[in-house]
Amino acid sequence: MGTVMPHPLQFGFVKEHGSIPAIYTLKESIDFYNEHNSPVFAIFLDNEKAFDRIWQDGLLYKLMNIGIKGKMWRIIYLWYKTATAHVQYKTITSKVFKIEQGVGQGRVMSAWLFLLFINDLIYQLIECKSGLIIEHLHIPCVLLADDTTLLSSSKNGLQILLNIVHEYAQRWRLKYNALKSKFLLFSPKKYMQKPDYVFSFGDATMLMNATVTYAGTLLDCSRRTFGRTDMACKKLKRNLHSLYNIGVNPNGMSPVANTVIWKRVILPCALYACELWGYLNSTEIGMLEQAQRYFTRFILCFDKRSTNDSCISNLGLWTIEGLIDKFKILFLGRLCRASVTTTHKQMFNLRLDQILSEDLAKSSITYDLIQTLAKYGMLSFLESYIEEVYIPDKRLWSKIVSQSITIFEENRWILSVQRRPELNRYFKIHSCLTDHKLVRLSATDPFFTRGLLLLIRLGFVAIKSGQCTICNHYTDDIVKHLILNCEHVVDIRNEMFYAIVNLLSVQDSVKLFQQDEGDMLVTLLGGVNDYVKQLNSDVWKQLMLCLTGHMLKLYNHSKSCCDIYS
Repeated sequence: MGTVMPHPLQFGFVKEHGSIPAIYTLKESIDFYNEHNSPVFAIFLDNEKAFDRIWQDGLLYKLMNIGIKGKMWRIIYLWYKTATAHVQYKTITSKVFKIEQGVGQGRVMSAWLFLLFINDLIYQLIECKSGLIIEHLHIPCVLLADDTTLLSSSKNGLQILLNIVHEYAQRWRLKYNALKSKFLLFSPKKYMQKPDYVFSFGDATMLMNATVTYAGTLLDCSRRTFGRTDMACKKLKRNLHSLYNIGVNPNGMSPVANTVIWKRVILPCALYACELWGYLNSTEIGMLEQAQRYFTRFILCFDKRSTNDSCISNLGLWTIEGLIDKFKILFLGRLCRASVTTTHKQMFNLRLDQILSEDLAKSSITYDLIQTLAKYGMLSFLESYIEEVYIPDKRLWSKIVSQSITIFEENRWILSVQRRPELNRYFKIHSCLTDHKLVRLSATDPFFTRGLLLLIRLGFVAIKSGQCTICNHYTDDIVKHLILNCEHVVDIRNEMFYAIVNLLSVQDSVKLFQQDEGDMLVTLLGGVNDYVKQLNSDVWKQLMLCLTGHMLKLYNHSKSCCDIYS
């Protein structure tokens, strides 16, 4: 049995490891061989009910072999050999029976004991020298808890690894489900794939597959990424609607609460392992951004024709591209801080050396991470790591990354809005990439949410000319005409103005109506201009809440014959 426990190729339940480093090591190993025009044969084995099938006598033997003896060994022995259980269904209870196998899922020591039980398998796989060899690294397998992945550059080498695993399983009473296990061939473009590859695992055979879901991410041997992105988009919408009954809908929780759930639950779930997706083309980015705009329009009751630039900005959301970039840079920091004894850290240093020496690696995950760092002008941190082996700690790094991307996202959004003169009024109302003031107001006064969302909607509608279908007058701004000029809604408008005069002081009322029509409209739609800045915050709040009812009445009277989006 090997002396290192757990082995660096064990990625599950180990500090500084996990599924993301496991996927990184796997992908970079495959890319390294493909860059050198060599295929990689990979089999993803399904260890059936791994924790529940651990052979207890074998486990106790392995504990003794690594030096756990005396009282500690006897405690563990009694812990498992005297364990009993019973089954209870409603009021019926079965007889008590002994637990004769397994380590029990969820117990404090179960994960460590499982790692111990399969640890020596890695040493046996390394001894046969049939795995991938990347300079000083020998990677015949990647073990992530009960997921066992075997890697070789040849068909015969992979069969040797399979035979070792099968013999090990027979000896130590493990069970691998060959029917659920998958074989994939990752090959360079020039390599001719042969679909007749068949591998044997005992009496069972394994045929070639095109894709596999590993640690929650889709791997495609043809390197096509559309399926993965499409799956993420569908998952975003599916998870959104699955939470409808708990209040994630326009009539449920406030837009602020729904946005928090979107950012902290729905997005991380659908974008899991996105830091390892590599380069995303414009089509894939567009698909992801469209899914997020679907969320904003759904939650805020916006029309599907509402402008893209004004959708996510009302909730203070970054683009999906910006969020993925954040995950990428955070993972790069994690790689830099990792211990030099970990496999993924050694792989990162190896790939970094290749990139610096311009020796291939341009299609690697590491290269994509560095390109993302350069995008935000943060290459100085990588230079500091190379020269001084220094990278900020996790907390500081997260703060630096968030600030850098926030500045980039806001500048990009401002530039995009300012390029469109029809959004000039919207930019006066909402000029920074944070949640809209009226969205925040709806969280404290949920009764007025519908009216506040209407104010937001009227504020971001693009300035368009056309003929008013109510009064037949031609206008260069439909929204301004409807709220301030249309003769057919003069009674509703006057009622709104009288309510404003009754609410505000005489001085504030005079200043409000002394503004030109453009500034006055910005004020009425929740914008922050010179007039609003001199108002007391409570007065402004009461003004907005007062306007909601009148604007709803005005809009409902005209919406059947006046389409603000047309």
